[in-house]
Amino acid sequence: MNPVARVLVVDNDFRFLELASSIFSNQGVEVVCASDPDQAHFHLNSGPKFDAVVADLLWLAPVLPNSSE
Repeated sequence: MNPVARVLVVDNDFRFLELASSIFSNQGVEVVCASDPDQAHFHLNSGPKFDAVVADLLWLAPVLPNSSE
């Protein structure tokens, strides 16, 4: 059976990666997990394209502009 979608899940919390992978897989989604930005970048630039990316946005906090300025 072909997957209904292909999703990249990026998070440094391995418990979340396992949970998300289980939930998506049970729905017929092909899941690729990455535990850091370097792994995510590798997966995004190799192999088939992803239909969606689920990412831990807190990693972006140091590069986002400070809204209080």
